[in-house]
Amino acid sequence: MIGWRDLPPPPVGRTGWPWTEEGGAPPARRADDSAWPRFSIVTPSYNQGAYLEETLRSVLLQGYPNLEYVVMDGGSSDGSVEILRRYAPFLSDWRSEKDGGQSQAINRGLARATGELLGWVNSDDRFEPGALACAAQALSGTGAWTVGHCREIDAQGRLIRLIAPQLIRTPAEWAERFLDSASAIIPQPSTFWTAAAWKRAGPLREDMHFVFDHDFFFRLLRAAGPPALVAQTLSSSRLHPDCKNVAFSNSFAPELIEAGLRNLGAVPFHRRLWAPVRVSRSRGTLALYEGVRLARQGDRRGAAVQWLKAFALWPFGFASRLFAGFVRREILKWR
Repeated sequence: MIGWRDLPPPPVGRTGWPWTEEGGAPPARRADDSAWPRFSIVTPSYNQGAYLEETLRSVLLQGYPNLEYVVMDGGSSDGSVEILRRYAPFLSDWRSEKDGGQSQAINRGLARATGELLGWVNSDDRFEPGALACAAQALSGTGAWTVGHCREIDAQGRLIRLIAPQLIRTPAEWAERFLDSASAIIPQPSTFWTAAAWKRAGPLREDMHFVFDHDFFFRLLRAAGPPALVAQTLSSSRLHPDCKNVAFSNSFAPELIEAGLRNLGAVPFHRRLWAPVRVSRSRGTLALYEGVRLARQGDRRGAAVQWLKAFALWPFGFASRLFAGFVRREILKWR
């Protein structure tokens, strides 16, 4: 088992999981006394050097006894390649070369995978302790895929919300709700599946760049039925100004509608209208959070710009608990 002292030393000041703590190795054998299956994890990476090392450590320090870890970098120029070189002795495979985008990078990585169980974690997200052992145990029977809880965090790792997966039995049922709450239904980094299910439902659509994960989950649902849900928090998904959910959020709506159309047959007109509203709400909320962060750092001008943006995109966000707490503590000085 890899310990945190076996890995390159963490940056100064970084402690806790996954810097100076380990996930805790699972028992030598599973609950049914069988050997742990090979688990293949892929990380697509492109210019996320600020978060990449945390992602790598969160996989390597799982303590999972039969791990294959592949990193597919798209030719980063921000220091990511240097990080990968330092961690190369602990990786099963890694490449840094131009590709056709995130979905193609994941497909290429999973094409190299030899595991019975599969998943991917993006280079700005991370696994929580015990995630792989929990997923492997959930897939120890006849289940084809499983989903756990997910923490949504900001750039500094502070909790925004906890996402609990919702049980959906048919593609039509999911598509009815997809445009309203796609990200809250199946949190991608907490989702894992068998190699057999991947052969039936994969690969990812490389012509999609934003909701290809949900498109794949639609196909998994059709091919293998509903996932097994586990109550454990398996991952943390990071929202920050450079992540796709924020930087390209306006581009999500067309793919959301397309995915809904393919799986519902026809998206009602009011749902076509709601998709851009949902995008605006997400962008406005993130601008609000960014304004709070800048204000705490003393950048009043930057905070004001972000809050004006937030008000234009989603004025109702100013009624959130986060903003109310900021006003109470930082402006009114109430404790």
